[in-house]
Amino acid sequence: MVRTINKTPFDRFTLAHVVVGYLLKRGGWSAESTLIAAIAWEVVEPMLKENNPDAFPHPEKDSAENKVIDVIATMVGWTL
Repeated sequence: MVRTINKTPFDRFTLAHVVVGYLLKRGGWSAESTLIAAIAWEVVEPMLKENNPDAFPHPEKDSAENKVIDVIATMVGWTL
C-alpha cells in the first residue's frame, strides 16, 4: 500500500502541472477539457501509483490539498 507522504500543497511537480496546462492549450484543448483531464488525472493517479510504483519518481500518494493545487496549477498553465 502506498502511503500519503506528499502533504504539502506545493511541491516540485507543481510546475510540471503548469507546463502540462500550457501545452494542452497550445495543443488546442479547451479550458473545460483541460479541467476534466486534470481532475481525472488526480483521481486515477493514486491507483496508478499503487499498481505501478516503479513508473513514478515518488510513488507516495498526494494530500487532498496537493491535488487541488495541482488542478489549479494546470489551469494556470492553460491561461498563460
